This record gives sequence, C-alpha cells and structure tokens, in this order.
Amino acid sequence: MAEISAELSQKLSDAVEKMPPFPKSAQRILELSRDSYSDHSVEPPPAVVERFGANLDEIIVKLGDLSNVIAEAQTFAQTSKEIQT
Repeated sequence: MAEISAELSQKLSDAVEKMPPFPKSAQRILELSRDSYSDHSVEPPPAVVERFGANLDEIIVKLGDLSNVIAEAQTFAQTSKEIQT
C-alpha cells in the first residue's frame, strides 16, 4: 500500500471529522464487509449481498457518488440545529 504525506493524512482526517455519521444500517454493512477481510470472516446477509455485493469494494461501487446525500445530511443537520436554538 502506498504511503501518503502527513499533510494529506491530516486533510483526510479533517474531512472525516466533518462527515455526518452513517446510519446504523450502513455502518453495519461496512462492519460486515470489513470483517470479511479479517481472520474471522463474516458473510453479509444474503439480502445485503444481493443488493450491494459481498465486500466493501462492491458496496462502494454499487452506492456510487454519495456527495448529494452528504450535502442533504449536512443541510438537515444545520436545519435541526437552527430549530433547536
């Protein structure tokens, strides 16, 4: 695996910190996919495999560009903050 510069690493960390949290269902899919690369391989449920694929790479390709979803989530989060204040 190629190494990344400290500056790029910091930029990526900052971007991740600003991202909204995943819904529990998406987080579970990622956990299952990540587990499939470990020693204690776990297969995602058949419905997940059928809809998204069997591993993280397939899921990412199937989901495609999520920038619009992220923008909507950020708008929702901002609106929620404004309503609460």
